[in-house]
Amino acid sequence: MRVFVTIPAFLMLAAPVWATSFYSRPFSETVQEAPVIVRGRVDRSYSDWAKGADGARRIYTFYNVEVTETLKGPEQPATLVMRELGGEKDGVGMQVAGAAHFEPGEDVVTLLSARNSDGTFDVHGLMMAKLDVLKDDAGAEYLSGPALDTTRKWTLQDLRQLVASARAGTAANPGANPISAPKSSPSAALKPAPQLQSDHDHDEDVATPSDGRKTLFGVLLLGILLIAGAYVARRRR
Repeated sequence: MRVFVTIPAFLMLAAPVWATSFYSRPFSETVQEAPVIVRGRVDRSYSDWAKGADGARRIYTFYNVEVTETLKGPEQPATLVMRELGGEKDGVGMQVAGAAHFEPGEDVVTLLSARNSDGTFDVHGLMMAKLDVLKDDAGAEYLSGPALDTTRKWTLQDLRQLVASARAGTAANPGANPISAPKSSPSAALKPAPQLQSDHDHDEDVATPSDGRKTLFGVLLLGILLIAGAYVARRRR
């Protein structure tokens, strides 16, 4: 007897310990947050039980990847093992909606989390973490994947440039011309500086956890009083 459990992608947001997320976001942010990015060819795959960052045992699908280039993070060996939540083992299956699917022989660029204690890497961002390396009619390589802007063609060089920009702490747009800052005029230096809002002013607008607890306590107290009032009124009838 086989038992399958399907996990919707939006639940990934409520489980950061699974080291994955799935929602639309700028590709530059995704690249900046991924600790490791590699290009390689997918070899074999298998499913097995393994522990997550929280120590709980779950079913993962493991992929052997023959690394051809390390684009971000520590230089990786010739072969690494990446894993993604889901798979089938011992008659128990787990399917994660929105998960990336890798096939043997595929040439891919993959965004990965930091190395786990067992030496494996988690796929960082479900299907958003997989970029297929394809070739156009002229034989030039380009990248394809749901995380990329479809209004332009992304190349490996664009990705390398984006990684370099993220490493430098800038948000450069590959292929865009740099914008020079306008020169300041002497009269600009004579203008008074705008008045800054004090920290005290900000404190009035910021809700703190204690405010939430006070509100919840007030609601509960009001409910108790209403119930007590109704009970007393009924007893008097």
